[in-house]
Amino acid sequence: LMVYQAVAVGEEEFRAGLLDLLSLYTLQPKNELPKVHLSNLENPTDFADLTTRSDIIKTKGVNLGVIGLTGAAVIEKVETGKYDPRVKLNKRATDVVNGIFKEWDKGKVQPDISIMLYQGPF
Repeated sequence: LMVYQAVAVGEEEFRAGLLDLLSLYTLQPKNELPKVHLSNLENPTDFADLTTRSDIIKTKGVNLGVIGLTGAAVIEKVETGKYDPRVKLNKRATDVVNGIFKEWDKGKVQPDISIMLYQGPF
């Protein structure tokens, strides 16, 4: 109802079982929005068609670059096996963000505004 363009993954999504939750959440009619952004996912092929690392969304003449990061505190819980053990995440947020910026620099479309969706405590 709120017509979200993008969402990120946080502790509640891992607690619910990421693959199971994504399969229910992202498979909507016509498989449209919102896209689930999990930029620091290291094994994206295990979650193919369910998540995206980043996106450039064109809306009302503005290109929005979207990154979705899961914070280190949540990643530590995932790594200790409290949640979905299939998920492999990169804790080095700076490396992840800089890598995405380099990808965007090489692309045909550049973001006018960059947005980071962050899940977890600072």
